[in-house]
Amino acid sequence: MRRFKFEVKGPIKGGKNNMLMRRTGRHYPNPKWAAWRDKIVDGLSSSVAAAKLSIFDKPVKMSVVYTPDDLRRRDLPAMLDSIFHCMERAKLIVDDFLVKNLTWISLPKNVSASGVQIMIEEI
Repeated sequence: MRRFKFEVKGPIKGGKNNMLMRRTGRHYPNPKWAAWRDKIVDGLSSSVAAAKLSIFDKPVKMSVVYTPDDLRRRDLPAMLDSIFHCMERAKLIVDDFLVKNLTWISLPKNVSASGVQIMIEEI
């Protein structure tokens, strides 16, 4: 049974509220969000390569432990969407459809330890 654990330090930017639209109707990501996404994908891609891990292409369970850095209300589905997007783009998982079991735990605010810890494991 394969498993992979990784961390994203700092605040998690939701993807749903960071899409913009051109006058032509074409959607594109907010440049700040795209920069955040690219940083996360680069780090995750390096971790996947270092672990010599092949892409997850079978159903998985995923556990997320989230620690906020402030008391602002966050949109959990938007954060999860961003995490899924980064995992797909980093070629960790073929499709977020494969996440069949999901556990999300939110911890109290902690500025020095903010971010998420994620464990993916084949079912």
